[in-house]
Order: sequence, then C-alpha cells, then structure tokens
Amino acid sequence: MRVLYLTGQIALHGGIERVTIMKLNYWAETGNDVYLLTYEQGDKPFVYPISPKVHYEDLNINYNVDYTCESLYSFRCLKLVPRHFFRTFSFLKKIKPDVIVVPNFGYEFWFLPFIKGKAMLVREYHDSNCCSEFWI
Repeated sequence: MRVLYLTGQIALHGGIERVTIMKLNYWAETGNDVYLLTYEQGDKPFVYPISPKVHYEDLNINYNVDYTCESLYSFRCLKLVPRHFFRTFSFLKKIKPDVIVVPNFGYEFWFLPFIKGKAMLVREYHDSNCCSEFWI
C-alpha cells in the first residue's frame, strides 16, 4: 500500500509531530511504501528520528506561521495557496498514493478532497484542549 502523510513540518516539538513520526515509522517498517510531504520543513532537521524507509519531500511553500504570530489566513499567506495547491497536485500525480493522511488544519485539509484522485483521504483531528475542561 502506498501511504502519504501531508503536514506542514516535523521540526517543532509537539504531539502531532510525534504521533505522525510514530505512524510513518510503523507503516514503513511493516512493508508499505510510505511518503512524507511537508510544505514548511525546508532544511530544518526532523525533531524525532524517522525511518530511512520513508520517502521524503518538501514543497518549499514556507508560510512560516509556526515561527511567528501571523495567521495562516493573512494576505501574505493567501498569496501562497495557489503554489501549494499546484505543487501538491503535481506530487499526487507523481506518486499516486492509495491513502493520504492529513494530521493538521492547513490549506491542504480543505483542498485535498478536490484533487485526491482515487486515494482514500484520512483527515485527523488533534487538539490538546479537548480534555482540559470539566463538563457538568
């Protein structure tokens, strides 16, 4: 099975990054063809060890919102969306994944249903606040 994980980056410490790497390594070590596609990683090292069996590519979009307080929906970021869309589309045509997993709420979370082809799309939801309130 050809599995693609699409996320912004794996350079910052966090739960999404840790769980994503654990899943990537599991799928790769169990004989699947696994890809990681990022759009903000650049030349920054991965924060957690990743299996050498995982194919990796960065789209080099660089919204850079993880390092600033700027909104992903700012005018500067919105201007980058067409590049993100077309580079993602091109990558999907190249590898033809069976499953695409998106563990965050970047732009690809919204546009992938329109360009995924025959791949099954899994959109995960991670939230550190889901258990922080006590409901009566």
